[in-house]
This record gives sequence, structure tokens and C-alpha cells, in this order.
Amino acid sequence: MKQEIRSCFLHRYALVSKTLPLQLKKVLDISVKTINWIRGRALNHHIFRSLCEDLGSEHSVLLFHSEARWLSRGRVLTRFLDLRKEIKVFLEESHFNLLEELHSREFTQNLAYLLE
Repeated sequence: MKQEIRSCFLHRYALVSKTLPLQLKKVLDISVKTINWIRGRALNHHIFRSLCEDLGSEHSVLLFHSEARWLSRGRVLTRFLDLRKEIKVFLEESHFNLLEELHSREFTQNLAYLLE
């Protein structure tokens, strides 16, 4: 019985997360693109990890997001939010094209909302 209830709850959550409002979907897409740009290139990943260690960050690695594992979305976005200052510093030095989006207050608010 508990298994069925948990399964229904998780399935409902999965459906809701697939139908995000456009504004929140944009924040999710930008976050995933940023993470993939840093993690998808070995040199970027190495430099970012070194930057985080130099700044004394709690975390030094971003987590990959996977559509197949939608439960990981919360953990990925939490880590992204925790490392947002380090990400901004890294992207400023790398001249990343989505940097302006990450600096907006609206982006940060929507990201925090996604984590609730």
C-alpha cells in the first residue's frame, strides 16, 4: 500500500515538473546549459573545481542534470544555487553568453522558487 501511494505521488510530481511555466522552464534550461558547459569540457571542469577550492566553497563540483532521472533535478539546482557566486566568477572570466541572465534578480528568484 505504501509503495502505491509513494509511486502515485512521485508520478504526479514528475508530470508537474514536465509542464513548467515558460518563465521557470527558461531558468531550468539556462541552468542546465550552464552546468553542461562547465561539466562537459574537461578544462572548464578542472578550472572551475580549482576556483571553488581557492574560494573555500563548500562544494567544488557541479552535478549533471539528466532527463531520465527527474528526481535529480532538485539536487542539481540546489548545487547550482549554492555555487552561483562561483559560477558567475568563472563565467565572467570565460565570457559565457548567458552571463547576463544569471546576474538578474528575477533569475535567482525563479531558481529559488523551483527549489521549493
